Amino acid sequence: MLNRRGFEVKAAMLLEQCAKGKLPVALVIADLDRFKTLNDRYGHAAGDRVIVEFSGLLKTAAGARGVAGRLGGEEFAVVLPLADPAAARLLAEAVRALFAAEPIQGLPTDVRVTASFGVAARCGEEGLGSLMRRADEALYHAKTHGRDSVRVSYERTPEIFPMHQAVV
Repeated sequence: MLNRRGFEVKAAMLLEQCAKGKLPVALVIADLDRFKTLNDRYGHAAGDRVIVEFSGLLKTAAGARGVAGRLGGEEFAVVLPLADPAAARLLAEAVRALFAAEPIQGLPTDVRVTASFGVAARCGEEGLGSLMRRADEALYHAKTHGRDSVRVSYERTPEIFPMHQAVV
């Protein structure tokens, strides 16, 4: 899995390619729920296994065309070319449900780890920074409204669509 720097470089290149081809692209940001508590209770080795399992799911979900990376700690991101908000949300929901259902080796069998997701689709030639900010705001809504969920940003960048913003 790419680190933050590697992810940002590859993601920017992918955004540029999609812009040239006028192709849709979406970003999914994910954060493991209550990861610090898990690490404190079951140890860093268990936390590392959780990260490895989640990373594997995201890399598989990104496929050959997408780019997945670990932004830091327990936060991850995936850029999905040819994806609109609905497709990106479906991917995030699938990863969320699969991850929550699977037991993690080294954790008690009744312990399930969950993740929250924020999704944003690119507006016009929006840059990676703005796209990440919008996906992160959607993630924040998921975290503050119960966790273990996916939220989508339908905000439009001000220079393209003034005064329109929503997170669902």
